[in-house]
Amino acid sequence: METIREEIIGIRPLYTDTGNATIIYLREGEVMDTRGCRSVSNALASCYAIDLTAQRRNLEESLGRKGILPFHLGAERVFIPLKMRRPVSENDVVYGYVDVRYIGDVDIIGKTCCLLTLTDSRQIEILSSQNTIRQSQHVGQRLLDLLQAEQGVDPGMKSVHQLVDEAVNAFREIREIKMKVDNIEEMVGAGRKNNG
Repeated sequence: METIREEIIGIRPLYTDTGNATIIYLREGEVMDTRGCRSVSNALASCYAIDLTAQRRNLEESLGRKGILPFHLGAERVFIPLKMRRPVSENDVVYGYVDVRYIGDVDIIGKTCCLLTLTDSRQIEILSSQNTIRQSQHVGQRLLDLLQAEQGVDPGMKSVHQLVDEAVNAFREIREIKMKVDNIEEMVGAGRKNNG
């Protein structure tokens, strides 16, 4: 966990043949952890010497909310709760968490089911309505703004991680466009060859 902690942008609970596990979304790629989602989030927080139980009590007060709340790692990383699976037994964790800065589009695919697209185009099925997802995102963004204001950071200013991610995504898009252009040039060249 220590070696990937800065790269983590989301965690998702998962059922496997051996029980609960967690998919950990990284800024590039993903890894599976054999621990449950709660254990993984606690391990991640402990890498930063954060007590999630104490943080939750503070958030209930500062956000004026109870229930499933976001958690944060410093002033730049706020992870919002999203329902990512249906429970098999009574105490199963159904919520995963995604860094609010990496949330892109939310497309409806059913009455209470949406497809969340991350800023790098990866997609995660969320078992909630679009409104519920947007509300969670709004609370996460509000918390992010509060934390950055406490640190004296302009909430509109992008972090180094965000700027790097945007550059990487732009590079990927340029590479995809180049591949399409190359394919078109090959087809045109083959067409000329066949006609000539």
